[in-house]
Parts: sequence; C-alpha cells; structure tokens
Amino acid sequence: MRVRHAHPGLPKSIRSHPKARGIVSAADIFVTGGARLRLKAIVFERQRDLVHFWKHVLGRPDLGPKCLGAVNSLGYELISVLPDGRERSTLMCDPRYFAVMGLVLGHLNMEIVTHESVHAAFAYARRQRRDLWCSPGDLEEEAVCYPAGIIAKRINAWLHGEDLYKEAKR
Repeated sequence: MRVRHAHPGLPKSIRSHPKARGIVSAADIFVTGGARLRLKAIVFERQRDLVHFWKHVLGRPDLGPKCLGAVNSLGYELISVLPDGRERSTLMCDPRYFAVMGLVLGHLNMEIVTHESVHAAFAYARRQRRDLWCSPGDLEEEAVCYPAGIIAKRINAWLHGEDLYKEAKR
C-alpha cells in the first residue's frame, strides 16, 4: 500500500485552529527518540470542549455525554480505480501525527491515561504496519504493549510537569 501525506495536517499549535476551544494544554508525545511521528495530546477545560473538538475539528461523530478521554488515528484509505480497471489503495496520513488524544481537566487519572494510551498504541502499531483497519488480533502484543507503556509514561510526565493532576476531581 502506498502512503501519502494528507495536507494540511493537524497544526503543530492546535490552539491556532479556528474551531478549537477550551484547550488548557497540548503536547507532542513521541514513541521513539528519533522518529518524526508524534501523538498530539490535548487537555480540554471541559468535557463539552472535547466533544466539540472531535465533532467540529476532526469531523468525528458525537462522543457521548460520559466520554472523558478519546483517541482518533489520523489517517484514511483512498481507493482509486486505475485506467485498466484495477484498484489502487493509498494510505493518506497526517505528516506529523499518528493520532490525537483528548483528555478532560479534572478527570485526569492513571485509569483514563492508561486506557487512552492503549488506544493510541493501537493507532501507532497500525500506522507502523500501514494497515489502519487491521484487527487487534492481527497485531503482535509487543507492537502495542511497548508503545502503550512509553505513551503512558510520557503523558504522565507531561501532566505532572504542567501540574494538571492537581485539578483532579475528588
């Protein structure tokens, strides 16, 4: 499968997106040291800001009233028909980010961070495999587990560094 970068991709400064609102903090989380691909992690002030972002910025369906975290991979498959009638599949991906993760201030805890980190790890493993729609059983465990641990560790460090855990609901 061919891979092409979709332009424009997600902006580096997500706060500059005209439809984004309620962003408290954002970070680029890398999985491997020298890789250019990142996870865009965003903490929103309120749950409704997260839902708004997913619907109006990412064009994804409503997350629901109880959603306190979400991950969306940033790629899609484009199928074109060649002149000889054969189909060609192209993976259209964001040039910088393999996924975007949204979290809600006041609801930051290791349960949610770990849960969303596993979703992000699946997105990373699928992007590395160049198959965004493979089932979880088609991926090697280590291809998901190592990135999940790294992502959770780096998000945890970022949230502590920004003192965002202090805002947790009691």
